[in-house]
Amino acid sequence: MVLVAVAVIATLVALAFALGHKGTGPKPPNGTHLSAGEANFAELLATSASAHDLVVAAVIGSCESDAPAAANRQSLIAELNRAIELRVSVLNGTAMDRLAISAMPEGPLLLTELDQATDASLKVDEDYAAWLVDLQATGCFSAPTNDLHYLAATDASPAATQADENLAGTWAPLAARAHLRVWAADQL
Repeated sequence: MVLVAVAVIATLVALAFALGHKGTGPKPPNGTHLSAGEANFAELLATSASAHDLVVAAVIGSCESDAPAAANRQSLIAELNRAIELRVSVLNGTAMDRLAISAMPEGPLLLTELDQATDASLKVDEDYAAWLVDLQATGCFSAPTNDLHYLAATDASPAATQADENLAGTWAPLAARAHLRVWAADQL
């Protein structure tokens, strides 16, 4: 019971963070003006971080309720689906905001790296979501990490990690210059 309560609280906190995260990043000091590209890109990174938080919470909580068809796991599947929606919104956002972001000196590289990181993370997220659906049918009773979808997620994770590292490294100097949040690769 305690584990379920902790999982529910963690889920609600992650969801509240994801829903309320937009626009909550550090503001530049008075007198500093962000370009539209900087502001748009910072928001896309915050959305990506929200998706990451949802995925982590869902994967960690996946076997806290071992029984098949567990209500707790169903809410985790919903969290992963929300993370997938957020990743897709990042890809769509880059299309809508591409001109403003491209106008920055680092813009074209940032867009390329964001697209690569988001695509790679989306693959991992979709595999984890399919794994949780499998766990809904079978439970976590025998070697739940031997599932094909789980193995696909873990196989795809290094590429996502590398793409996130590239993106975080390119973003860091610009973020520092603009007084925006510097994201670590493991937060995206």
